[in-house]
Amino acid sequence: MYTCVRLNAENKSVKDRLIKFLADFELSYEPLDSLYVVLDSNDKWYATGGRSGNVLKGFAVLDDYRSEGFFDLILSSLVTESYKYGLDSLYVFTKREYSMIFKSFGFDELAHTKVSSLLMRSDHGVDKMLDELCIETVSDERVGAIVMNANPFTNGHRYLVEVASSKVDKLLVFVVQNDASTFSFKDRFEMVKRGCTDFKNVQVIPSTDLIISQATFPSYFIKEKELISSEHAKIDAGVFKRFFVPRFNIGVRFLGSEPIDVSTAIYNEVLTNTLPPECEVEVVERLKSSDTVISASIVRRLLKEGRIEEITSYVPKTTYEYLKGI
Repeated sequence: MYTCVRLNAENKSVKDRLIKFLADFELSYEPLDSLYVVLDSNDKWYATGGRSGNVLKGFAVLDDYRSEGFFDLILSSLVTESYKYGLDSLYVFTKREYSMIFKSFGFDELAHTKVSSLLMRSDHGVDKMLDELCIETVSDERVGAIVMNANPFTNGHRYLVEVASSKVDKLLVFVVQNDASTFSFKDRFEMVKRGCTDFKNVQVIPSTDLIISQATFPSYFIKEKELISSEHAKIDAGVFKRFFVPRFNIGVRFLGSEPIDVSTAIYNEVLTNTLPPECEVEVVERLKSSDTVISASIVRRLLKEGRIEEITSYVPKTTYEYLKGI
C-alpha cells in the first residue's frame, strides 16, 4: 500500500534522508518549503517532490516504480497546495526526460538544453508578465540590456551603465528581482534607479521570474560557494534570447568582465556563446580603484564591519546616502 504524504522539510532526519535519496539520482539537495513523499507502510521512500516558493524541485522516482503514477501523485499534490497559497505561477527546472509529464499538467516549456528543461504553469503567461514591465522600444533604435543584482549598486555597476548607455539609443537595466541577497529587491532596485537618474536613455526594470531567479538559476542563490551549473546558465540565456530579445528589440547585452568570480565567468561565457547572432554580447572591462577591482562584496564587508565612511571609494553618492538612511 503506497501513500503520498506531506513531510516537514525542515525536520533534520527528513532533510538528511532526502539528501541521501536525491544523491542516488545524482541530484543536489536544495532547501524546500514543502515536501511530498510516496512511501509504504514500512516507511520506504519511492518518490519525492517539493516546492521552494513558486519553484518545484527535488523530483525523483525509484527506477522500478516509474510506471506506478507516483510522479503524478506528488505533482498533483504540489499544484493543489500551491493554489491554496495563492501562487498563480509555478516553475520547474527538471531533466528533459521528465518534461512531458509536466506538460500533461499544463506546464509550458520556456527553454531547454540537451539534458534540462525549464517549464512554467501560469494563469497569465509570459506575454502578460512582459506587458507589465511597460517597456517601449522603437524598431530602428539600437537597444542594449544589462542584468545586475547590485547588492549594493557600486561605482562598478554605474561605470558599466555609463559605457553601455553611450553605445545605444536605449539601455534597459534589469535588476534581479529574486529576494535572496543581503539587500532586498526593493532596496537594490531603488539604489539602481537613484544611481542612473542622470542617464536619459536608461530605463531600470524588475527582472521578473524569468531572469536569474530561483526558477532559471537555482544554484545562483545557494549561499555556499559553488560553481554555477552551466545547465542553469544555458537555460537562463535561452529564456532571455527567446522572450526578451525579440520582444524588446534588444540588439546587444553588456557584461562586466569577471576576473574574480569563477561562477560569473562561466555565466558570461555561456551568454557569449548563446545569444549571438540575434543579440550581440559586449564585455566591458571592470572598473578598478587603486588596482583593486570594485565589487559589491567589498562594500558588504565594509558595511558589516561598521566602516560605512570607507565605502565612498566604491559606491556613488546616491548609494552612500541611501545606505546611511536604512
